[in-house]
Amino acid sequence: SKMAAASGKRFKGQISRLRKALYTACNCDDPNIKPTWQIKASEVVHDSKRKKISYKNAFLEFLGFPVAYTPYYSHPDPSVKRQSGFLFPSYTSNSELGTIIRTPYYYALSPYKDLTVEPMYISGQRPLMYAQYRQRFHNGEVNIESSFTNADRRTRVKTYSNKNRGHLFIDGKFDHNDYWRYGFNVKRTTDDTYLSRYLFEGASDRLRSDFFIEGFDDKSYFYTTGIATQVQSSTYQSNKTPLILPS
Repeated sequence: SKMAAASGKRFKGQISRLRKALYTACNCDDPNIKPTWQIKASEVVHDSKRKKISYKNAFLEFLGFPVAYTPYYSHPDPSVKRQSGFLFPSYTSNSELGTIIRTPYYYALSPYKDLTVEPMYISGQRPLMYAQYRQRFHNGEVNIESSFTNADRRTRVKTYSNKNRGHLFIDGKFDHNDYWRYGFNVKRTTDDTYLSRYLFEGASDRLRSDFFIEGFDDKSYFYTTGIATQVQSSTYQSNKTPLILPS
């Protein structure tokens, strides 16, 4: 990270107060390289004891252009690994959706689980809510990713207004004991164009859901799995998609 200012003072050996300052997570050792994002503020206070950086009259710049303003903003300093709070927003644009601004908030629920909630403002459509939950157990882990919006859905022949649209991804892996383990992976969407339209990572021509059970010892090995797919094509008849039963 990098912090710079026109002037500054340090109090009690722990609080730095900077005027006309900027902060970025980019090291930016090369002066010719501009950071992807940075925060400029009339005043920045870094409390090293509380491990907190706060801003007054802050502007968020993305690729050198101001995209957001707030009279006050704060976040943990880089030494903090896990703490609830706002993550840095992101900005993209798309010819169909228009301007897309993401403002994620991170919840550190415990040392073993966390939740990220990410409202998305979309100028060409209604807002979208995205969330990701992660939890580790003594014998495995679960990751859940989901989103929801109420928006128009366009097909080649018709536009459907005010449709509930979204997706759900669930991935889990567990060790039953030293010889057996199992896992599952669920990927489903409300319709076949949702992921690609909203630019989600992992969008492909088909989504694969599966489960497995695996067992082994010194002399034998066992493995069984079942697979289901959801084709992401508006011209494909989903009732023709086969199910692959355990084998």
